[in-house]
Amino acid sequence: MLKISEIRKEKGISQKELAKLLNVSPGNLCEWEKGRIEPNIFALKRLADIFECSVDYLIGRENDLGYVNIIDNNNNLNLKEKELVDNYRKLSILEQDTINTQIKALANKNKNS
Repeated sequence: MLKISEIRKEKGISQKELAKLLNVSPGNLCEWEKGRIEPNIFALKRLADIFECSVDYLIGRENDLGYVNIIDNNNNLNLKEKELVDNYRKLSILEQDTINTQIKALANKNKNS
């Protein structure tokens, strides 16, 4: 059985909030949590990113949260970037989503200028 409900509650996220982050209906998320249907691989990847865990942890194949450190695998971040990442990780999932939206908008604005 998937650990979506367990992790969602640990992170203090409501079904409605998580459904919005995943762009699925709360009813669909509820079905995933009850094990009646399974999310597709794209939803599992997004859940793993949101919960900062591995897909294997989500699906019960491992017991360790398996925190995935995507950003600094090559340790190529400068001090400003490392500070930004550290501060970002202190935010709630919803705050991180808001920041991501703002960054994308600024990047697109600069790209089109």
